[in-house]
Amino acid sequence: MYKIRVFSRGARKNGEVPTMYRYRYYDKYNMKLLIFERLENAGVKHCFTTRHGGVSSGACGSLNMSRSRDSDVRNVEENIRRLAESLDVDYNKVTAVPQVHGCKIKAVDLKNCGAGVSKESFGEGYDGMITNIPGITLMTLHGDCVPVFLYDCEKKAVGMVHSGWRGTAERIAACAVYAMSREYGTDPANVYAAIGPSIDKDCFEVDHPVYEKLLKAFPSVEYDRTLAEKQKNAEKWNISLPELAARALIECGVKRENIDISGICTCCAENAGDYFSHRRSKGADGIMAGAICLGMRRV
Repeated sequence: MYKIRVFSRGARKNGEVPTMYRYRYYDKYNMKLLIFERLENAGVKHCFTTRHGGVSSGACGSLNMSRSRDSDVRNVEENIRRLAESLDVDYNKVTAVPQVHGCKIKAVDLKNCGAGVSKESFGEGYDGMITNIPGITLMTLHGDCVPVFLYDCEKKAVGMVHSGWRGTAERIAACAVYAMSREYGTDPANVYAAIGPSIDKDCFEVDHPVYEKLLKAFPSVEYDRTLAEKQKNAEKWNISLPELAARALIECGVKRENIDISGICTCCAENAGDYFSHRRSKGADGIMAGAICLGMRRV
């Protein structure tokens, strides 16, 4: 069953559409994967992983998706194979990029798919990928950073984005939509976006230099408490990266009503049983993944 909530902070203005939360957990082969209703109904294979269903051990137990966190890379290879099997996609076409907290987007085709997983990694760093070829799975890695899933329902193209605070400040989610427009003729008005679990405002505390960079990128951070709140008696702010990612998408032409947000904070103690968190563990536990692929799901 899908978990569906409607949430709106403060007064609604000018017909503003409230944030929607439509997702469910998909359990197969002992894996617990989060999927979104509208993407699934469109036949788009996708998921955001939890920490359940893999073979990694210790602090990375069990579904760690990052080679850099696991003492045995064979564990990660097996975890990715299990993910591919659960999604019913080709392991050899699962593609990952070296993530650098920037805003560059890589177009993936049959010639370069599989990079970073079953083939040699791309030489340059990227934090997002796009493709219009069915069967290619795009996978990004997440410790607390925002995963953004994109689907153009008209041109049949998808994107997968890793949006940390630096990438969010550079509007990487919008950069991915622009790249889809350039490569595939995507109209942003036809894009569905889903923003998966990540650190959120209650847990994402930043100091003044980070706040200033986000304020420069999004001036509304100064007065919109949905986006940011200053702590009393301290030069620190709490920032909502998922909402900033959504704002970047809206500003580039994606309709607010076409954006779903999970509303799950990976860093909150109440979610520690299901999600790794780089900030909560101080980099001592595993990494999750967001994955998306054009094609029909067989459940």
